[in-house]
Order: sequence, then structure tokens, then C-alpha cells
Amino acid sequence: MNSKGFASVIPIIILAVIAAVGTGTAIYFRSPTEKILPPSDGVFDKRAENLDSVGEQSKDTSVSEVRPPAGQEELFQLEQQLKNALKSGGISPETYKVIDGQLKELEKNGIDTSAARPILSKLEIGGAKKEVSKNTPLISSGQSSRQSSAQIEFKLANQSPISQHPECASNPRPTFAKRLIDPSLVTNILPPPNRPKTDLTVLKTHSYINTQSMNAPIYAPVDMELIKGAHYVGGPYSLDFRVSCEVMLRLAHITNPAPKIKAAFPAEPQNGSTDNQVNPPIAFKAGELVGYSGGPPYTPAIGFDFGVYNSSTPNRFAAEPDKYTSSIYTTAVCPFDYFTPAVRDEYKAKFYLQTREGMQYDLPHFCQ
Repeated sequence: MNSKGFASVIPIIILAVIAAVGTGTAIYFRSPTEKILPPSDGVFDKRAENLDSVGEQSKDTSVSEVRPPAGQEELFQLEQQLKNALKSGGISPETYKVIDGQLKELEKNGIDTSAARPILSKLEIGGAKKEVSKNTPLISSGQSSRQSSAQIEFKLANQSPISQHPECASNPRPTFAKRLIDPSLVTNILPPPNRPKTDLTVLKTHSYINTQSMNAPIYAPVDMELIKGAHYVGGPYSLDFRVSCEVMLRLAHITNPAPKIKAAFPAEPQNGSTDNQVNPPIAFKAGELVGYSGGPPYTPAIGFDFGVYNSSTPNRFAAEPDKYTSSIYTTAVCPFDYFTPAVRDEYKAKFYLQTREGMQYDLPHFCQ
């Protein structure tokens, strides 16, 4: 009877096992000494977290491999803007401020701007401007709305050579309180304008100052800043100084300039006379030595060129804008009128003491 009862129980046990498997109930088989514990949810969670972490690390690694460092994309956009401006001729003072500020911000963040800075320093700043087409992107899309609201204007390539700096002081009528050169060393002055007889279509709006010999000292007649110039074969030095926002003073055929001028230009004279921007500008106090007058083989005669250009006082050539586009033509003035009356008269006493056979006067001259 007992064996029968046991036999009848077996099918019941088998059916219970089958039912349990069908419903997904976990069944554990163990050895007599094994302690059974269900799998810990915490263990599975930890493993899942580790897998997620690995995935995130992998994702971050892949992104860092393709994403440029912060600021590099903005620097690239600025470099492209500067290169375009260099081709167009220059930028406005307002744009100079914007780009200079952006470069400074990048530099604070450790970005190397050594490729962009030289381009910015070569650009003309100020003068007659031409607004960029509205279809031209002015500021990269990643920059702030404050920056993108700045209007970038490029100066026409053949227009004003007068470089203005955002920090220049306005003074349309400065006084030259010091002598440019000792009048006793001057043998002749040809006031502007003049034309070379070899080509009467060419206009020269600077004065010619002849000296007794080469190497006559030339001084700054007023506080001024060297903003651009060139060291070139046949020069050797041509130098442009900013006197105020409106007034520029130009000296050409200068030899042996002051050491700080030499340091701003290539040691060897260049084949072309293209100007180089001097940034930051080099300050000169009134009465400070600039350099010495030139002569052969640099010029046909012993002496140097002296011109002054005032954007607030256009001359008679400004009435022909189709013919005379550069401010070297349209804003040239009598450079001697800016000296004190006594010094001005000393220089005017040297007018036309000698005839320049190669030049034809374009009268009336500016120094009436």
C-alpha cells in the first residue's frame, strides 16, 4: 500500500514541475552543501552602469577625436575675414576694434593667433570705405549677436592711404611747433603740386626739399606716430606718420632712420615699395630725430620728400573724383602752413630758388 501511494504521487510531482517551467518560475538544483541565493538586482544594476559608462567614454572619445579645440573654428573664420580684407584694401576703425577684441579673447583662452595678427597689422585702417555686400557673411555664425551686429567695411584698394587708429585724437588743424629741418641746410623747396615732365599725367602732391649734402638731420615737427612705411630699393625709406585722425605726414627718401624705425622694417631693402603697417605705432615727440636726408643712388637730387594730407580739407583735385581717387591726390595740402608763422616764413623763403628741370609746376600751388 505504501509503495502504491508513493507511485501515485510521482505523476503529481512531474505535473507540478512542468507547470512551474511553463510559468517561468525559477527552480534551483544544488548540491547538499550549496547555499542558494537569488541573483542580486544590485549586481545587475552595477554591471549595467558600468556598461553605460563604457559607452559614454567611448562616445566622448570619438567626439574629441573629430571636434576641433574650442576657439579654433572662430579663429579660422577670423583669418578668412582678414585675408579677404587684405585683398580688398583695409577695414574700418570699428571693425578693427571688433576683430582685435575677438583675437584678444581667443588669446586669453590659450589660442595661438600668431597667423592672424600679422594679417591684421598689414591692413589699412580707416579712409574711404565700401560696405560689404549684405550677402557676404560678416561674422561667423558661432559668434555673439553683439559681435555680429558690427558692420565690416572694406576700404577701396585705390583710396585713402591715411591709416586711422581707433585711438587716434581728432585735430584737423595741428601746429608744427618744431622745425622739420634746419632752414640753413635747405637749398631749395619745390612746393606742391608738380608733374614729372616725362609723364604729365602723373601728379605729385608732396613738396621736394633739397639739402646742401646728404645726411642732413630731419626731426619730428610735432608729436606723431609712425603707422606704416617701406624699406625698398630706390628709397631707401618711405615713412607715414599719423599726427591726428585727420592729418598724416609723409617723408620719403630718408636714409639711416632712427633705430626704432629700422627695427620695424626688413633689414634688407625690398624690391617693391609696398607699405608695411607698423603695429603698434611708434611714437615720436616733437623735436625727436627721425633720420637723415637722402640722395644718389636713391634720388636724382640730394634731398627728400615732405607731404601733409588732411582728410578734413579736400583740395581742388577732389572736384574730379573719377580722375583722382586716392586721398594722396585729393587731401594733399601745403605742408608748410602747419608750422608756426616764423618757421613757415623761413621755409617759404626757400621756394623756387632753383629750377627742377625734370618737373613742371601744376599751378597754383597749395602754399599760396
